[in-house]
Amino acid sequence: MGSSDVSMHSRLVDEQRAELIQRVTMVMPIADELLSLGMLHEETYSQISAARTSQEKMRELFTALHSGGDRVKSAFYCALRDNQPHLLQGLVTKLKISAPHEPKTREEFLQYWCELSLDMNTVQKNLRLSEGNRVVTWTGSVQPYSDHPERFDSCFQVLCRESVSARCYWEAEGGHWNFCRSVVQKHGQERIG
Repeated sequence: MGSSDVSMHSRLVDEQRAELIQRVTMVMPIADELLSLGMLHEETYSQISAARTSQEKMRELFTALHSGGDRVKSAFYCALRDNQPHLLQGLVTKLKISAPHEPKTREEFLQYWCELSLDMNTVQKNLRLSEGNRVVTWTGSVQPYSDHPERFDSCFQVLCRESVSARCYWEAEGGHWNFCRSVVQKHGQERIG
C-alpha cells in the first residue's frame, strides 16, 4: 500500500471519528484483525473487549488508533472495509475521497473477489452448467433446458445470478478457445440473441 493510501485512510479515520464511534457496530472483528496484525497490544484489546457497548468499544479503539499513528489508522480503515464495507463506502462518498489506487497484481485484485453463480435461465442450450452452476462448458450438442424468455438462443452466453456493483473481481479459465469475456448487462435488456 502506498504512502498516499495510508495518508488518505488516516485522514478519513481522523475526520470521521465521531461518525465512526456512532455507526460502527462490528467492533470486535475489527479489533481481532488489528490484534492479529500486531497493531493492538493485548491489554488494549482486553479493554476494548470489556467495554459494554459498541460506542464504548470504539472509543477505546480510537485511543489506540490515535497513539498508533497513520499506519494503524490505515489498518483500521482496511479492517473496516472488510467488515462493514457499506458504512465505509458511504463515508468515502460523503468526503469525496478518491478510491485507493487501481489494482495491478492478482493479489491486489483479490481484495475485490466475489463468487458468482451462473443463471440456469439464461444459459444458451449448447452450454452445460456444472459444479453448482459455477462452471460452463460448450458441449456442441443441445442440452435439455426448458424454454425461458431470458435464455440466449444463438450466442454462446450465460449471465450470473448475482447483481454486481462497485468493484468486483472474478476469474475465468478458458479451454481451447479464446472466447471468455466479461459483460455488464442491465436488468430488463432483451437477452435473446
